[in-house]
Amino acid sequence: MTRTNGWTNKQKALAVRACKSIGLGDDQRKLILRQLGGHALINDQPTSTSPRLTQADFEKFMAYVESYASDSRLMSKPAYYWQDQYDNGPQGRLLYKARQLSNALTDAGVAWVGIVNKAIGREFDALLANLDEDELGKAIDAMTAVGKRGAA
Repeated sequence: MTRTNGWTNKQKALAVRACKSIGLGDDQRKLILRQLGGHALINDQPTSTSPRLTQADFEKFMAYVESYASDSRLMSKPAYYWQDQYDNGPQGRLLYKARQLSNALTDAGVAWVGIVNKAIGREFDALLANLDEDELGKAIDAMTAVGKRGAA
């Protein structure tokens, strides 16, 4: 899904916090905003309040900032997290969420594989990589339901 009315306040705050976490100031942040294909410009000035900024722009911005981090990690995210999000788009975000859920369920000893097989109507690989966007959504819904039942 592409946002058409700019970044949320949470995204704007996260962008500033991410820059500060690796020692980038406002000038560097504005230089990175200029790299977003003109989407961040209002009256030729870069700003995170531009209504033309999209989710993809946010991920691209965060990937740029992440690339300046000494270990390619930004705040508490794994190395290359934002680059992966930007490269893989919506399906990448779903895959990341599905893998988080599957790891949490496995760590909790909750049987989830059969339920996901049933939800998507077929077997899948252990890394969930062979699922399309629709199947990932169904897998996430099924794992969330299993997790809630397991926690009850």
